[in-house]
Amino acid sequence: MPRIILHAGMHKTGTSSIQATLHRADLSGSGFSYPDLGWENHSTPLSLIFREDPSRWHFVRRRGWTAAELAAERARCERRLEAALEAADGRTLVLSAEGIGGLGPRELEALAERLARYGTVEAIAYVRDPAGYAASSLQGLLRNGVTEFDAHLAKPIYRPRFETLERVLTREAVQYIAFDPPAFPGRCVVTDICGRMGLPLKPADIVRRNDSLTREANGLLYLYYRQFPDAGRPGRLIRRLRTLDGPPLRLAASLLAAPMRAIEDDIRWMASRVDVPVAPPQTDAAAIRSVDELAEVSDDSLRWVAAQLGVSYRLRWRAARDPAVAARWLRRLTALELPADP
Repeated sequence: MPRIILHAGMHKTGTSSIQATLHRADLSGSGFSYPDLGWENHSTPLSLIFREDPSRWHFVRRRGWTAAELAAERARCERRLEAALEAADGRTLVLSAEGIGGLGPRELEALAERLARYGTVEAIAYVRDPAGYAASSLQGLLRNGVTEFDAHLAKPIYRPRFETLERVLTREAVQYIAFDPPAFPGRCVVTDICGRMGLPLKPADIVRRNDSLTREANGLLYLYYRQFPDAGRPGRLIRRLRTLDGPPLRLAASLLAAPMRAIEDDIRWMASRVDVPVAPPQTDAAAIRSVDELAEVSDDSLRWVAAQLGVSYRLRWRAARDPAVAARWLRRLTALELPADP
């Protein structure tokens, strides 16, 4: 029977890049299909179809759909999924939906039963270590203008997200991979998953989304939002900050100790399935111990900001040691034209 590969996340593991790449790539002749269900991310259509009461789902509530609008959208997704399954015609069908971890047991069983009519279902999931997940969560907050951080709210969820999937598909049908970009071909999770699936993909086809920012870039973004909390998401500034080199953002063991203790059993469950670091190093001079430490931006980074604005700023870069000045300069960067994301 044909294969149906269910990419189940997890969150914070490059899922947006995987989905955008597969959605846009020309897969004709590859033996693979990535169906157009109305969204690059299949979490929404699959949740609309298989949730027993999607009207209670936060996504639907935010949309403000009427009962008739919800029914129409659910039917549209249903038709698209059925057409994609019918049209697979021996090709490997790939569905990418990290959000299926939010489905209940009966809902996930209904999804698996539907897919199994058309092929052999297997799942693949990238797993991020707790410290890396928390650091990525902080970056996500900063990109959206949130400068407060509660490490207790940035804990990963492992067993509740994956145990039902194992029970429904069998443990052998679920493949876990440690999210470790330095170990991936070209440090790219898109290249890695395509290689594992056997999907030939040209490097030019890869779309990168939500690439991580360095520790210093996050510090500059923190300064910007602390000064201008209502500024909105500065897309141009974030794209420019991606070009600032440096070490990644890491969180100190002391910051994560209490949250990690709260999920010790969950971490052990996940570690029994895939080799991921269960705790950050106890000694890491570069790791931040509080969000406020992000404001401690290096002179090299301030020089970088000045250089982006031109010669007159480069000559007086020391003025940016004042956080208010640095934030104003960063705001000026938001007005500069930049090439669009590739």
